[in-house]
Amino acid sequence: MSTRKTSKLIFPEHGGVLVDADAKVVKTVRTKAADGIYTIKIVRYRPATHAMLVNAGRAFGYHYLTPRSEVVGSNSGNSASISECLNKAINSIEDEIAHERRAKREARKSPARKAQDHLKKNAEFFYKHAGYSYGPGQTKRQGRMEGAMKLARAEREAEERGWSVEWNYDNEPYDMGDAETEMPSEVLFAILKDASGNIIGSLSGIGDPDDNYRRVVEAELALEALAR
Repeated sequence: MSTRKTSKLIFPEHGGVLVDADAKVVKTVRTKAADGIYTIKIVRYRPATHAMLVNAGRAFGYHYLTPRSEVVGSNSGNSASISECLNKAINSIEDEIAHERRAKREARKSPARKAQDHLKKNAEFFYKHAGYSYGPGQTKRQGRMEGAMKLARAEREAEERGWSVEWNYDNEPYDMGDAETEMPSEVLFAILKDASGNIIGSLSGIGDPDDNYRRVVEAELALEALAR
């Protein structure tokens, strides 16, 4: 009894990518990139497959071989034409190279530089999501950036000390602010505890806080506790 072949490999000599047996390689391109030569194979998949129906006739997919003899494959039916598919393959290669370069740069950084970069990234978060004030001789931007950096440092210090914040429902009456037009669906309070479980700060009456605002509140509590 004969058995119908249902699949085959692209780049079989390198481990390959499994595709349907009736998929056809319609174009092979060798392209030079920063780290060497890549071989790209454009495959046309059988239009009657479920993937083609889902992807509205996007019958072409790409698979490529890296200079390190690694095989990379795309999902079947990601492109409507050979040229579109080839452009996607080249963009994927460029993105992969850029990612590897970033990873190598990060690996070369000293622990102090990594810590500083991490602190700067966290400060950018607080610059975007936290309130701010500014003193005499400061611009709004300078005051906002200074406040964001203080919150980022307080957050880091709290993590290093093993502090944590516990969130619970607040059953006390809620005072609506001037800008609020309706009552929040939930009101919470936050309790800052040190590594031994002692309460070192708290804030109540927090209406409908999202994840970003919770992080801001936790950093503000840490900043206040560190200042005492």
